[in-house]
This record gives sequence, structure tokens and C-alpha cells, in this order.
Amino acid sequence: MPVALENYAPASASKKKVIWDALEESQFYLIILGARYGSIPEDDPDGKGYVEIELDIARELRLKTIVFVMDITKVMEFRKTDEFVNSAEAKLVDKYDNLRKNLTKGINNVFYREFETASDIEKWTLAYFQNPCSEVPGYIPEPVDRKDTEILSVYAKNEIIRDVVLRLGQFETVEPRLASEANKKLQLARAFADVWGRNVQDKYKRVFLESGSTLTYVAKELVKYLPRQEGGKSSPEVITNNAFAYLYLWLCSEVLCHPVPSGSPDRKYAGMYGKVSGRKRTPTYDMTALKNYDPDAPHMISDLKKEIFGEDAGETTLILAAESGIQLTDDITAVTIDEDNIEHPLEPGDELWNEVSQCRGFHVGSYENHLFKRSYYLTKSPAILFAHDKKIDCKIIVGRCHFLCDSGMPWSEFIQEHPLSIWVACSKDTYQHTLSKCRSGFTHAAGWKFGVYGLGTPFPIVIGSNEAFSQSCQDIEIELPTLSSGHDDIPQDSKGVQGGKPTED
Repeated sequence: MPVALENYAPASASKKKVIWDALEESQFYLIILGARYGSIPEDDPDGKGYVEIELDIARELRLKTIVFVMDITKVMEFRKTDEFVNSAEAKLVDKYDNLRKNLTKGINNVFYREFETASDIEKWTLAYFQNPCSEVPGYIPEPVDRKDTEILSVYAKNEIIRDVVLRLGQFETVEPRLASEANKKLQLARAFADVWGRNVQDKYKRVFLESGSTLTYVAKELVKYLPRQEGGKSSPEVITNNAFAYLYLWLCSEVLCHPVPSGSPDRKYAGMYGKVSGRKRTPTYDMTALKNYDPDAPHMISDLKKEIFGEDAGETTLILAAESGIQLTDDITAVTIDEDNIEHPLEPGDELWNEVSQCRGFHVGSYENHLFKRSYYLTKSPAILFAHDKKIDCKIIVGRCHFLCDSGMPWSEFIQEHPLSIWVACSKDTYQHTLSKCRSGFTHAAGWKFGVYGLGTPFPIVIGSNEAFSQSCQDIEIELPTLSSGHDDIPQDSKGVQGGKPTED
């Protein structure tokens, strides 16, 4: 039962007493800090605002606290507007900044996220409260169907299953990522299974599914095209370093698949990284070649490649991959994060910004993931990369983001020589802009063609592939999907897919 304190009329009672009474009856305190500090009690104009008073009381009562703060770039944009400059809020910047820092340090924080839109708050809150592993004794989500009731019943009685469920719940960032842009990821996975499922089943000897939330959706949708344990066709061999995809395929769908490389999944994203697991390096943005940046890395990724794919993966191995972000154009958004978890935008002209602005291509959030991806690209096997529109030219967190390409593996050469295709899920409002960015970002590499699949659907998908990928398909008699040129005025068939050849512009 949500209690919104702004709806209270305190009457003769003090406002602080009203806040205290409301919070004392609550199990959770959810705070959303936008770009404003908020109102201050009239009887104490130099004191704390109501939001900060609420926070202090919630902490005194030791409530589990869920914190959302607006993306700092959005806050800084708001501070440049006349609406802010001409308001009383302009005098409260120091109070706001102190409150923002204070929010990151709560010992009872069970959830902390930065948001850009209200939909971010909704999906993350739902993801937290739908987790069956409650952090408050006596609290359970209300079952919505019989399956949930059965899960809760078994969970409560069987300590082995309880421990397994609790362990799955410790992958704290997986569930919000699965919930983030879920409709786009699901439609992307369904479209890929519809278009490419038969190829996966009939044309490839091995399929590798990488870790990542989108690939988990892809794994689920590919089930009917993958070999089952009850016998029959045993091809293709399915391998994955995605713990959740593996559990879904092996445990829920009885698909013959193998977790690779050896070792447990990491405790955050449920990815298995083998010999490079836990390896850390501070990112560099000066394009230093990997062999100079980390002399041991080339040997490590070579050994990892052999462990996963053997000596020769070949063109009949298909790699299904994902990235944290893809920088394609000069539209750079780069930030640093201080020890208080506050973001600070880099400005053009800064030495570090100048280095980052030269970087292009795929970037990931950890060094171990960087090395892992380099290992499977060593195979030269055809790779299909999945993304959604918000990952194109997305925010680069300097000090955390590692770019895959460098002077030893230049982006311009990589996207031309490696057999590569990219599928980007969009909305009706974003697909044209995304298509334009993709065409612009790949023009320096010959042989790329882009088009749109499902132009008449709520989630059009921008698809591109290079000449090397097209040739790999031709060699094993795969026909590439028919795409639209991406213009709204082109007539479509009943499935919303334009007939004819892809455009080459």
C-alpha cells in the first residue's frame, strides 16, 4: 500500500510528526530525486527540505530504502534553463548536491539507480519487488498465478531449493537489465528466431550464445530450433557463457547445451569468463594496442579461444553476441564518476575528452568482459551482434568503459574484415535516426548494407551486415532477410516487411 506524503493534510499536528507516523507504519522508503531540491518548511527557511527530513526519519527508523536519482547530465541541462535560473531552486544548489551525495551513502539502501525517464523508475521498482527473495522478514510478493504460488510453497519448505533461489537472487543487476527495454529485446529475439531460426538449426554446426540480457531472450526464443535431450537431430552444438541462458535451455527446456568456459559465473552479471575471470585493468583511451597495454592478455585470450572453440571454429560456428554500448559517430557523451558516485560530464577540449572522442566501436563495462570478447572474435567466425537503439552513441563512463578496438585491432579494419552483422531494436520514433547513425558510422568500411525489418510493426529492427558476413552466408547457402530501405512511404506487405532488395546507400 503506497503512502504519498504530499497527499497528507497535517491539520494541527506538526508536519514532522505526520511524516514520522507515516514512515513508522511502513516497510520501505522509496525516494525519487529529480532536478529540484524541493520545498522547505516555512518555519525554518534555512533548514532542511521536506524530502531530506523524510530521509532522516526513514534512516532513524532503519527502513529499507530504495533510491532513484536523476541522471546528472539531465540535472545539469535543467540548470541551464530559464525555468531554473529564475526560480528559488537556483539558490538551493548546494543543498541539492549535498542531498544527492547523502543518498549514495545510506547503510539501509537496498536499491540505488540513476534514471533518465519515469519508465526507468517503474521497471526497476517492479524488478525489485517481484524478486521472491525479500529482504524484509514476512514480506512476499502477492502471487499472480498458480506458478508463483507453487514457487513460494516449495521455496518455503525445501532448504536446497531455497539456497538455489537465494543464489540466483544475488545477481543484483541481472533482473533490472532483463527488465530494461524488455519489449524491444523480446521483439528482437522473436524476429531473429523467425528469420534465422532455421539457419541456426540446419546450417551451423555450433552456436555460441554470449552473456547478456538480450541474449537470454534470444536463447528462450530459439528453443524450438535447438537439439533436445530426448534424441533426434543433435546439431547444432550449443555453447554459452551466459548462466541464465544455460539454465533456461538446459533446465527449463531440456536443450542439449554446454556451459563454457569452465568455472562459476561472476557474482554480478552471471557471465562465465574462465581464465580471465576477475582480471582488472584501468581503461585507456589513447588507442594503445592490447599487447602493450597488458602483455599477458594476447596469450590469455588465445588460450581462452582454444578452450571454448577448439583449434578451428570455422564459418559453420555462429556467434551471437552483445555489447554494453556502440560508439558510431562524433556524438560523444562522456562522464566521470567520483567517489560519491556523482557523475561529472567531460567537456570538449578536456584532454581526456579528446582521447575518448577518438574511440569508436563496441565498449563494455569490465576488463574481463573485454578480454573475453576479444577471444571469440579471434575465431573469425560469423558474428551477429544484438542491441537496442539506446545503446548507439550511449553514455561512456570513463574509467569503467573499455573499448574493444585499439591500434592493434583498429575499428575500421575490424568491421570490414570480421564477418559481422548487427541487429538493433528500435521504436517507431527512433528507427530512422538509428538507421542514419548506423549508415554514417559504418561508411568508412566498404561492403556494409543496412535496411529495416518489420517497418510496419511497433518495434522496427535496423539490420546491417558487411560483405564478409554476406559471403559467409553465401558459402553455406543462407539467404539474407529481405529488408526495407527505411522510408515510411514504401508500401508493405501483411507482415510489415518491405519486399525487394536492401538498399546500399
